[in-house]
Amino acid sequence: MNAEKTGKLIYELRTKKNLTQKQLADMVNVSDKAVSKWERGDGCPDVDIIPNLSKVLGVEIENILNGVKNSKSTQNLSNVKIKLYDFKRPDVWSREQLEIIYEMSFKLATVMNGEFASIRNENCNLKVTSIDQLTNEEFLRSVPADCFLYEYDYDKAGFAIEIDPQLGKQLLKQDYEKLKVVEKFDLDVAKQFFADKIATHLTSQILNRIEALGNPVEKAREVLHKSFSKSYCHPSITLQNRTQMCILISIKCEIGGVEGYINIQLSYPYTCLMLDSGFFWGNEPEFRIQYLNEVKSEKLENNIFVEFGRFKTANVELEPGKILVFEKKYFEPLNILHNNRVIHNGEVVVADENFGVRIVDIPERPDITYDEEDYICVRLGKTALLEEEIAGLKEHSVILLDSIAGEPTEILQNGRKIAVGDIVVVDDYLGIRIIRIC
Repeated sequence: MNAEKTGKLIYELRTKKNLTQKQLADMVNVSDKAVSKWERGDGCPDVDIIPNLSKVLGVEIENILNGVKNSKSTQNLSNVKIKLYDFKRPDVWSREQLEIIYEMSFKLATVMNGEFASIRNENCNLKVTSIDQLTNEEFLRSVPADCFLYEYDYDKAGFAIEIDPQLGKQLLKQDYEKLKVVEKFDLDVAKQFFADKIATHLTSQILNRIEALGNPVEKAREVLHKSFSKSYCHPSITLQNRTQMCILISIKCEIGGVEGYINIQLSYPYTCLMLDSGFFWGNEPEFRIQYLNEVKSEKLENNIFVEFGRFKTANVELEPGKILVFEKKYFEPLNILHNNRVIHNGEVVVADENFGVRIVDIPERPDITYDEEDYICVRLGKTALLEEEIAGLKEHSVILLDSIAGEPTEILQNGRKIAVGDIVVVDDYLGIRIIRIC
């Protein structure tokens, strides 16, 4: 046991728990002079005291014996699922936009409920279960091999509607167990009585919101109304751009004792048309872009920070809805800072719920430092590491941060949080869409 390292660890853990030497001494049944002696490195705790000491300080016995804390940031992650965090994929649409889509979908499901019940002359229950954003390929892989799939100019900035086979057969008053194959006749009839009505009501709900926000409806009707183009019983046949993002509205339908899903797939270009037509924000422009130039900034305390960049305060104008664009592309590693210096570059990962950063290399210019006294920075997260832990960082090391994946990202001025926002990608460059000023 190294008395100096153990003493330093005891001091660090005691002060973090806001305990005095006397309080710690009482908790482990020793004198405060003994605790003072340990922390000075003049002696070590007796073996029979260490188990109780480890419990009080919240670390393993081995940590006290070795004088090294197993920080959460560098713990053994063998049992933790780690994956790369793709900034481009989850942040195409903001949370506010998805909430607006949900509100519209709720009204759509209510209207469809009455429409379907009238056609079938029996009770029908439709309920929106999720609003998600994913790639076209992910959606097409998730639907049954045989289904009712209708595209309304999807490849020309349109949308698609998919009805699960069991539900589609039930809507047509067919026994799915006897007639599992989806015939062209089935597609045509379901299109006329169900899919086309869903498409009509979808367009109507979008136009109603645009009109309610005081925007011109005539132009929106021209660009958003989509005619039926193609139908498929096998989703693999569709010619959608597989890597393009879409918004998926999933509606659970129960009728005649059968449950299934109706999925409405809004293409990325279609949602852009909705945006341009004033569906989301009315007359308020959604995208106001300001490109930023990174600068040096003031010295920080001894800690680890992972940041997107630092910028001159005078050059940054903060307002809700505005997008600030960094000089870093979405696939480039972020800066890992210690003592005001970039010590590593790292790719963003998610370990369980927390953001983390996996070291990929040492900066080409290891002398990069920040010394500006007045700055604004956008920070992914932070954590505290011991000096020996920092010295032990190397390629592939994973550092866990205090931030939760999916939560708003902090904007700080001189170390104080002043705003939060969603990370977005603008022409392959990372940016932040400001949600609110703190």
